[in-house]
Amino acid sequence: MILINKRIKMFLLLLLLLITNVNAEVTFPQITDGEIPGAKIIKSEFYDGSSLYGYIDGGADVYLEYGFQKLLVQEIDLEGTHFIINIYEMKNPEAAFGIFSISRFKCENNDSLSKFNCVSLFQILAIKSNFYLQILNEKGTTETQAISYNLIKIILGKIKLDDFTIPSFFKNKLFVSYKKDLKFINGILGLQNGFPDWLEKFDSVKNYSLYILPIELPDGYIQLAEINFQTSNELVSFQEQVGCKLKEPEVQCERIIEGKFYFIKMINQNKLFLLVSNLTLKTLQPFLNVANEFK
Repeated sequence: MILINKRIKMFLLLLLLLITNVNAEVTFPQITDGEIPGAKIIKSEFYDGSSLYGYIDGGADVYLEYGFQKLLVQEIDLEGTHFIINIYEMKNPEAAFGIFSISRFKCENNDSLSKFNCVSLFQILAIKSNFYLQILNEKGTTETQAISYNLIKIILGKIKLDDFTIPSFFKNKLFVSYKKDLKFINGILGLQNGFPDWLEKFDSVKNYSLYILPIELPDGYIQLAEINFQTSNELVSFQEQVGCKLKEPEVQCERIIEGKFYFIKMINQNKLFLLVSNLTLKTLQPFLNVANEFK
C-alpha cells in the first residue's frame, strides 16, 4: 500500500510539472493560430540552453553569457512571404537590452513600436522587459517590413511586465542624441561582439559588466562607461591595465596615454566610471562636467 501511495504521489508530481510546462509555453508571448487572417504557422518550437546550439551554432555562447532562459521560434507564411520570429526570454530586462544592444546595426528607431527597437527592411528587433524579439522576412520590401511591424507589435502587446530602464547617468540631456548607441556588455563575448576596441583594456580581468556610450563627433570621439567588477582586486587590475591606478584617498585621475585622454572616477570598491577621448580638453569640458557628477 505504501509503495502504491508513493507511485501515486510521483505520478501526481510529474503531472503537475507537465501541466506547469504546458502553461508556461501557452503563456509565452507568441502568435497563435487564427490570430492573423491568412497567416499559416508552419513551425512553433521551443529551445533551451542545451538545444540552442542546434539552432544558432556558433552564436549561442554569447546568449548564454548574458543569461539566456528560453527561445521560441515561429515560422509563418503570410501574404506570399515567409517570416521567422525569434522570441528570446532572458534572465532579466538588462540581459535582454544587452543582447539587443550588441545586435542592432544600421537601422532606424520607430518610437511608436517600443522604447528600444531597430527597424530595417529585412528585420525588426525590439525588447520589452526580459524578452528580446527578432522578426525576419525573406523579401526586404516596404510591404513585408510593414507586416513584420504588425507581427512584432502584437507580440509586444502580450508582454505585461515592467520595461527596461537605462542607468540614470545616461539619461542626461547631453546624451539624448546618442543614447541609441548605448550598449550593455556582459563578459568577454559581449565585448567581442559589442565593442571589440576595448578588448585590450580588459585583458587582466574576467568578471565584469559595463554600460558604454560611444559618441562620434566631427573632430573625434568620446567613450563613456560605467563599469562593474565582481571583485575589488579586478577593479585594481583594470586600473593598472589602463595606466591610471588610484591610491587612497584619490577618487579620480586624469591621464594622457598614447595621445588619448583618460578620466577615471571611483564610485565604490567594485565600480568605476571611465571616459576615453581623443578630443581637446576644451571640447571635452561639458562631458567632464557631467562625468564629475557621476555617482
